[in-house]
Amino acid sequence: MEAFPSIQSLVGGFVEGIGISNILFGISIAQAYVYTQNWERDPQWMKSLAISVILLETASTVFVQRQQYFYSVLAIGNPLSLEKIDWSIPAALAFEILSEIIVQGFYVHRMWIFSKNRALTIGTSFFLACRYGFFLSEGIYLIIDLAIDVL
Repeated sequence: MEAFPSIQSLVGGFVEGIGISNILFGISIAQAYVYTQNWERDPQWMKSLAISVILLETASTVFVQRQQYFYSVLAIGNPLSLEKIDWSIPAALAFEILSEIIVQGFYVHRMWIFSKNRALTIGTSFFLACRYGFFLSEGIYLIIDLAIDVL
């Protein structure tokens, strides 16, 4: 009979990755603060975009912290609980996807303004749509899998 893997091998990398993620989130908060100190000449829609992104990133970070709590505290001692998907994973994914759509949509908009290259803009938009289609299908799979685990 195989021995159950150690807790370090199960969640060690996950906890370290979340620690790095939290550092990057702190940098994002600092950037948002600096931006709010210098945004007088920016249009209102751009200010709203920046605030929306930081709020979505904050929500995503909260759900990732919930994942860490579930897998490194609640699931300890119960190996079968590691096989199911916690509800916070699709929640974090949803907020992260919304944030990415806003940021990368803004990027495509700026690319169009500066280049006026229709092929480049349409090509980039197509690949981003494919990426978000994949994310959507992954999210639906996670939600269905989560619903089956609940039943």
